[in-house]
Amino acid sequence: MKNIIVLLALLVLAEVCAAKMVILKDGTTLDAVTLEDKGEVIEAVTRFGTLNINRSEIDNLAELGLSAKPAEAGPLTAGEKPPAREEPPVYRPEPPARAPAAPKAAGILSKPQTVFLTPEVFSVGGADKKWEENYEAGFDLIASIWDYTSGEFKSYPGFGVTFGVNFGAYKDSPGYIAFSYIKGPSAEIDMTFNDSVFGPGYYNEEVETSFMRFVGGYKFVSPIEGNSLFFIDLNGGFGRGKVESSYSENSFLGYYSGSASESWSGMTWSASPGIAWEYPGYILEFGARYTVFPKLKDSDTFADISWRPFSLYLNFVF
Repeated sequence: MKNIIVLLALLVLAEVCAAKMVILKDGTTLDAVTLEDKGEVIEAVTRFGTLNINRSEIDNLAELGLSAKPAEAGPLTAGEKPPAREEPPVYRPEPPARAPAAPKAAGILSKPQTVFLTPEVFSVGGADKKWEENYEAGFDLIASIWDYTSGEFKSYPGFGVTFGVNFGAYKDSPGYIAFSYIKGPSAEIDMTFNDSVFGPGYYNEEVETSFMRFVGGYKFVSPIEGNSLFFIDLNGGFGRGKVESSYSENSFLGYYSGSASESWSGMTWSASPGIAWEYPGYILEFGARYTVFPKLKDSDTFADISWRPFSLYLNFVF
C-alpha cells in the first residue's frame, strides 16, 4: 500500500513538472499538459479537460514556443481540397429565330435608267419564198433550152444588233426605246448550163436585204427565284427596209452584169418571252422573239418580201 501511494505521488509530480503555464492577458494562468497550434486557436489539454484558446488572448506566446501570428496555410492537397460544388444548370431561353434575309438586289435593279445591247440571229422566215419561186421558174426555162442544166438556190438568215434605253427600274417593269439594225435575210442563185450548139454558160445572182427599226416598248418583269426573272417584251414602231441585188451571166450571147436596189418603209412590231439573270453590275437576258417587218410589194425589179421571222437573242443590260 505504501508503495502505491509513493507511485501516485511521483506520477502527479511528473505531470506537474511537465505542464506548461499559459498566462492569459487578463492575468489568468492555467497549466497545460500539451499545446497544439490550430491556427487562430491554440488547443490546450489540462487535467480538467481540453480548452480552445484564441491566440490573441495568450500573453506568453513566445515562452510557449508559439508565434504571434498563425502560419500561412500552404496549397491544399487533393484530400484537403473541398469537393467542387456542382452549379445547377441555368436556363437561358433561345432567342427567337430570324426570318432569312431577302437577297440583296444588285444596284442595277434600282437604277432609274439602264442601257442595253442586244445581238440577235433571225430565221429566214419565208422572206425567200418568192426568190425561190423565181429561181425555179428561171431554171425550168433555161433547162428547156440547153442540153444540160444544173443549179442551186441558197438562202441565209439575218443578224442584228439593238441599242436601247430603259426608263424606270428594271424590277418595276420598265418602258424603253430602242434602235435596231438587221443585216439579212439574203439569197444566192447559181446555175450552170451546157449545150452542144451554144456551148457552156453560167448565171449568178445575189440578193441581200437590210432593215432598221425604231421602236418603243414595255417589259413585264416578274421574279422567279434567287437571281432569276421572267419577262414578256412587247414593242412596236417604225421600220425601213432595203433590198439590193447583183447578177452576172456568161453565155454564147456574151458576158452581162448589173445591180439594182429598192427601199421601203412601214410599221413594225415584235413580241418576246424570256428569262433574265441578275449579276453584280449587269443583267443578262435570253429570249425568243417573233417580229413583223414592213412588207415590200411586187415591183418591176423585185418580188415581194414579207419577212416575219423568229429570232433568238441575248440582251446585256448595264
